[in-house]
Amino acid sequence: PGPAGPGPAGPGPAGPGPGGYQVPVMPAGATNFPMPIPGSAMVMLPVGPMIQVPLPEDMAPVSTFDRWPAGIPAPPTEAPTVEPVPEQVATPVPDKEPVLLPPAPARIPEPRAPVLQRAFSVNSAIFRIHWTVDAKVLKSSDREKVSPPFEVSIGGKEIQFKMCLRPTVTSESRGGASFRKAKGKGTVDLRCLNEIDPANSCYMTFRVAVGKGSDAYRVSSTVRHDFSEKAICPLPDTEDEWDFKTVTDEDSQTFVVVLEVVGG
Repeated sequence: PGPAGPGPAGPGPAGPGPGGYQVPVMPAGATNFPMPIPGSAMVMLPVGPMIQVPLPEDMAPVSTFDRWPAGIPAPPTEAPTVEPVPEQVATPVPDKEPVLLPPAPARIPEPRAPVLQRAFSVNSAIFRIHWTVDAKVLKSSDREKVSPPFEVSIGGKEIQFKMCLRPTVTSESRGGASFRKAKGKGTVDLRCLNEIDPANSCYMTFRVAVGKGSDAYRVSSTVRHDFSEKAICPLPDTEDEWDFKTVTDEDSQTFVVVLEVVGG
């Protein structure tokens, strides 16, 4: 018998029907199929009648020319809307080179005056020694502040001296004689460093002044003392204590003690 003719559904490719899919069926008596095609990995199948295969209950029916079954939302056909980014307009920069300001100069502290300065007045024949003292000592626990040594000509000889600041004694207990306890108040002594033969007198007439810079705020009475008898000469007992804080320069934090040698 020859191959069976087309069935009621007619020949054609498998496709969806109204209620299912149509698939080809192997013809009756076709025993030599599938037949391999020489030189190829393909095989030949006979064309038989099409039968209707019903769709499962949970599958939505599809039409022949639909890409997506009914009941399943199709993907969007248009590109998603993208909010436009506002165009940034560049601010025009003037065609000038930037002006670089020089860095602010560091504040250089004013140089302090030398600790010791010597001066001689030809008109008055007075020899002066200016001693610049750091005011930090007034807040310390020191019991005295001594100047560097200096020389004074007496009787044709150069004699070495030092000035000495001593705080006012506030109590006899330990630490009671310090500039901090005395709140910056004290006295001034003049000390001779040379050993003077008692047979040779060594008189000096002098006075002391304190102040800030070149301004003297207080001058002691004039004193005449023989350093061959005693190496240390305090100011007279009539002189009250000196308040060194009141004559401290705020900028330099120093005060000045001046020795004026007026004669022998």
